[in-house]
Amino acid sequence: MIGLDVQSVKIDLTRWVAELQDKSILKKLQGLKERQESSFELGAEQQRELDGRLEKYESGEMEFSP
Repeated sequence: MIGLDVQSVKIDLTRWVAELQDKSILKKLQGLKERQESSFELGAEQQRELDGRLEKYESGEMEFSP
């Protein structure tokens, strides 16, 4: 994809997927999408850390600097 216009690639892929009839490829694409989406989820430890920091911020114990 180096040197390619990202919008053009997205449009091309969208058209291709819209016309795709092969269920095995569609399942693979769905799996790829799900793995990509789940890779952005926080782990339990990360969520606890974030929750703790938010509590401190909301209680005034912590401030964010500009």
